[in-house]
Amino acid sequence: MKKRILFLALTLALLLTLVPATVSFAANTEPGFSSIAVGADHTAAIKTDGSLWTWENQYGGWGSGGQSFLYPEPVQIGTDYNWESVSAGGAHSLAIKTDGSLWAWGRNSNGQLGDGTTTDRNEPVRIGTDNDWAGISPNGSVSTALKTDGSVWTWGKHHYSFDEMKLEPVRIGTDNDWTSISSGFILTAALKADGSLWCWKALDYDRSEVFLPRQLGTDTDWIHAAVGAGILAIRADGSLWAWLWTDDGSVESFDAERFDTDNDWISVVGNGEGNNRHATAALKADGSLWIFDYDYDWENGGATLQAAQLGTDTDWLSADVNWWGSTCMAIKEDGSMWVSVLDSEESEWDDEGQPIAWVEFWVAPRRIYPAPPVSTPQATPYPNVGVTLDGVKVPVEVYGINGNIYLRLSDLAIAVGINASWDGAVQLDTTKPAGSSTPGAMPTEPVEATLYPDIKVYLDGTEIPVNVYGISGSTILGLGDVARALNLNPSWENGTAVLTRAGS
Repeated sequence: MKKRILFLALTLALLLTLVPATVSFAANTEPGFSSIAVGADHTAAIKTDGSLWTWENQYGGWGSGGQSFLYPEPVQIGTDYNWESVSAGGAHSLAIKTDGSLWAWGRNSNGQLGDGTTTDRNEPVRIGTDNDWAGISPNGSVSTALKTDGSVWTWGKHHYSFDEMKLEPVRIGTDNDWTSISSGFILTAALKADGSLWCWKALDYDRSEVFLPRQLGTDTDWIHAAVGAGILAIRADGSLWAWLWTDDGSVESFDAERFDTDNDWISVVGNGEGNNRHATAALKADGSLWIFDYDYDWENGGATLQAAQLGTDTDWLSADVNWWGSTCMAIKEDGSMWVSVLDSEESEWDDEGQPIAWVEFWVAPRRIYPAPPVSTPQATPYPNVGVTLDGVKVPVEVYGINGNIYLRLSDLAIAVGINASWDGAVQLDTTKPAGSSTPGAMPTEPVEATLYPDIKVYLDGTEIPVNVYGISGSTILGLGDVARALNLNPSWENGTAVLTRAGS
């Protein structure tokens, strides 16, 4: 088994396809981000200088003036620097400027922009002439907003409603004491000034009793609420409570269940029930970031809420979850932007080694803006240098970087039958079947090498200190790093790198 571990630890070079390409958005001297909003296929964000940025949407929801292109990096929207808040729905976005004006762009097939039309907008358009908008929460084909006078407004058309679509904002009720809103695919949750928590089904304009705002419980100490993985809400004492969905889209009970015994929850933001998967992001007072979703038992009914911490960092400022419930984007205190995605891996195999069951997990957050600092020295290929392990020659490409030896092993994972995967870090697992790989062509001249300082390497769950470089479509590891991590003795004999186990 030790020999198998040794081989696979060296084959991290095989994992080129698992190591993401460096994404450069802007120079590190530019202002960082202060808020983030994630929709179904697009993301919008505001920087600390008040500029608005967005990217990726097939319906023009990115707002930069065109519909036919996908932007892989932030594009500034206009030249204004007075954007105060932004929120993303399924394929449209809403934003408020510092003067209280309301703006919208993206898909508008059900009037969800609120501009009096059903025309998709590729650039922000102003909604009405009022300058007293204070809060926004779009979702799917519905938009909900809050004014400074405490009134709540909504427009668009709910997917399951038989009412006609509303092309402009329509007021909900006559109350003027609403303080926050979170709009969902079916339900909207809202807080009042007295600390009470309410919910109603989205956009049924006949005002029938079931669709009117209804208080959840009788408590008046709620400070945050979000629609996503059910309705998650935080009390003034920092405790977290949940109402989970039933199969008809309503909450299971108007009695909340406390999630845990912690009293350090400070904020929640949901994906508004999303599309098929419900998710909520939450922050704790220690700056840690958490993601909530749940398993619903369709056969017997009932849902189980589950949570996972995203990484181990404790300097998160804000976060949002996309409409599909599969991506969480977050901002740190330094203004950097990070992303975590939902992934899955095989958990059970049949007698022929074919996967028959999978387990889902959230990968560790990866920084995407500003791009991680990189080092780009020259890597010199050594095609005539061989490598042996316990006297057996192994097919490996050898490179020199800054006086150190680096290795690329292309197909040893298959040879020794150990699994290599990517979940935001490189994971080497001796208990799972190996994947597949295709060896690359070794360059004949020195090439630029890119250091990936943020990528970590784990062997059976334990981090090993290894420098990871990318060169010409390959990934290479430091020979010395691997030897130290795995307690090996490296030496040279007649132009060959010789590796032996310590003590052998």
